[in-house]
Amino acid sequence: MDQADTTVLNLSSKTYITGLKDGRFSIEGKYDPTPDGVLFGILGGFLAARDFIFDPQGVTTGTPHYIGACHLVSYKVTTPVADVGTFSASFQVSGDVTRSTNA
Repeated sequence: MDQADTTVLNLSSKTYITGLKDGRFSIEGKYDPTPDGVLFGILGGFLAARDFIFDPQGVTTGTPHYIGACHLVSYKVTTPVADVGTFSASFQVSGDVTRSTNA
């Protein structure tokens, strides 16, 4: 969350108010042509945010479940000669993220 500085003259310490929420997240993994087609296809598509779902502990009953929208802001594929190809992507959250638990 942003922190707006509200300090006025003659104070000896700074004061703040809480501002707007902001978020980013990144993913990475082994290169695969199927997700490459999806990610490359939405790179730079700022006209419409894409929905995401994040279940950090899987979909077991009672575990956290997050839903939101985001824009893909960077996507990189690395294919070294003597190693497995990899990818990395970074996303900017757009709007609120809702937290619930899996039923």
